[in-house]
Amino acid sequence: MIVKSSKEGQPIKKSQTQGATPKASDLLLGFLRHGIAEKQDPSRYPNDELRPLTEKGEKAVRRMVKRLIQMEFVPRLILTSPLLRARQTAELAQAGFELNPSALKFLPVLRPDTDIHVALRHLAQLRLKGCVLLVGHEPCLGEFLSLLCSGVIGSGFPMRKAGFATVACPSLTPGSGSLQIFVPPAVVDSLT
Repeated sequence: MIVKSSKEGQPIKKSQTQGATPKASDLLLGFLRHGIAEKQDPSRYPNDELRPLTEKGEKAVRRMVKRLIQMEFVPRLILTSPLLRARQTAELAQAGFELNPSALKFLPVLRPDTDIHVALRHLAQLRLKGCVLLVGHEPCLGEFLSLLCSGVIGSGFPMRKAGFATVACPSLTPGSGSLQIFVPPAVVDSLT
């Protein structure tokens, strides 16, 4: 069962919603924001790129991955930001999905300070097909969702830590995507 989240945070069955169902030849692009990381603290982490996930963050990612498997979202490829908290999230996802280590790739255009148009062009050049998971940061992921689904960069899709969304994409061009799933981590346990 594919599920979306309503504004009130309650799950909605896809059968209750409108939206395109991806064809086998299309790309189903998943978005997973990194889990909760240690607080910014220059004395402990002078380089913010090296802040790790907390234990709570790791648990939230594992819980989300379990639900994604139950929802039959299993990527063939995981592309992640090189920042430690995103790498750790991607590694937890790779282990949970039982993917070969070669299915995990680092992609600098998924850094939090990325120009979304540049990132989208880069992803389009990769000619991705099937089910692919992107692991990254806000505001990058929310802007990516907005650009793919509406054609413009906006803040209509804020991703919570360990939150997840999928977009069916016949092409990686602005406005070509159809939002399939949007799951904040707070409702993950209510999904069946």
